[in-house]
Amino acid sequence: MSSNIRLPILILVLTLATHRVSCVSVSEDLTAGSDEDAGELARARRAACSEGDCENGGICWPGAVTASTPPCLCTAGYTGEHCKSRINFCATTSDGTKNSKNPCLNGATCSNTDASPWYHCSCAPGYTGTNCEINIDDCASKPCANGLCSDLVNDYSCSCFTGWEGRNCNINHNDCPTGVCLNGGRCIDGNGTFTCDCTDTGFAGDRCQNNIDDCASKPCANGLCTDLVKDYSCSCFTGWEGRSCSVDTDYCLSGPCQNGGVCSDGNSTFSCDCSRVDFQGATCSSKIDDCASSPCQHGGRCTDGVRSFTCDCTDTGFAGDRCQNNIDDCASKPCINGLCTDLVKNYSCSCFTGWEGRNCSVDTDYCLSGPCQNGGVCRDGNSTFTCDCSHIDFQGDTCSSKIDDCASSPCQHGGRCTDGVRSFTCDCLPGYEGSTCSVDINECERFGQPCQNGAVCKDLVADYACTGCPLSSEAKTAPCCFHCTRSA
Repeated sequence: MSSNIRLPILILVLTLATHRVSCVSVSEDLTAGSDEDAGELARARRAACSEGDCENGGICWPGAVTASTPPCLCTAGYTGEHCKSRINFCATTSDGTKNSKNPCLNGATCSNTDASPWYHCSCAPGYTGTNCEINIDDCASKPCANGLCSDLVNDYSCSCFTGWEGRNCNINHNDCPTGVCLNGGRCIDGNGTFTCDCTDTGFAGDRCQNNIDDCASKPCANGLCTDLVKDYSCSCFTGWEGRSCSVDTDYCLSGPCQNGGVCSDGNSTFSCDCSRVDFQGATCSSKIDDCASSPCQHGGRCTDGVRSFTCDCTDTGFAGDRCQNNIDDCASKPCINGLCTDLVKNYSCSCFTGWEGRNCSVDTDYCLSGPCQNGGVCRDGNSTFTCDCSHIDFQGDTCSSKIDDCASSPCQHGGRCTDGVRSFTCDCLPGYEGSTCSVDINECERFGQPCQNGAVCKDLVADYACTGCPLSSEAKTAPCCFHCTRSA
């Protein structure tokens, strides 16, 4: 039997199983009924359906026939009175009785099939599932190397962490924007940040934005200094000239006194006698000049007004209506661990013990100067240091004092002491022994009781003596002992 025939039969069997109650009812009616009733049922069936009327594997209705009974029982994929119409599952529900939306979601393409569920969805890119209802998680493979992944449809988006860029956040971002370092400063890229190298630019600051004050060293000996870029310019006081205003000038040579005033050259200056003319001032050029007395102190620039003046204290380090008040550079408390002394446009820190650096922010390492001598091991502490001298023959705070192990005269009974490395040795006199010569040698025992003939051995220092020798033993031919002493 071919597969084309087996499939409709299988569907038909399943359909018959779903209608087993009706079939059982029909069977019971046939069993219980009379032969006449059975004959009438058969005639009704033949009137409604004849063999071959039902197409595509359908069969004549197997149950009781009524006015509303369809002639044919169709397989699941077909419908109609004689099972001639193919059910379009892409436009109706699986039972074929009601209209419904296309089961394939999210733009999928629906096509009918010959097996349950009788349709197939060809999903659009980015979706999966029977009805293409599931958005595929494009972040599952963790494509964002250095960032957070957001799932899209058949795509993903990466929100990169600081310092990274690119579709997958795998490119180290160049954190040096064009022109970020000013005045020729060189930008050094970091991780999510940058620094500016202002070397040889004449500027300072985090972006090389601050012009270094070339007037800080006060190069203008007798004049006012104007800061430039890597340079300065001097506006010399009256009577002085040259790059640094150090040359005394005869100002009368240029005829400074106007309007008939008489010039008198002085020491590094000049004066104009305006008494015979109708002018006044230093050069007889104007009426009262409120800036003539140089009221602006500490290099402040004076602007003359109407019987008044204003002082520009820019770049002087001073403030006030006459630039008379030194600006307190210690106000920002720059000395972290020290006392601040205000200077002119500067400050000086006197660091507390244990700190150093311009702002007293560097913890002093007291071992850097090598204070421990003779191989002592230095250990840096809080504002001090200690020296470990335990492995060398020296002592003291810096291991500078030689240890004399013989100083306490450890060798007894006249023994001679020799100093070692945290030790000593004793060279004992005859008759003594031990590490400190404290043991008196018993020569009677050491020499195995040398006295003979009943004499008694007496221990001496580095010697012994025999006492109690018999009188008969004093003859030279029969000595009683060595070093024998006659008993009393």
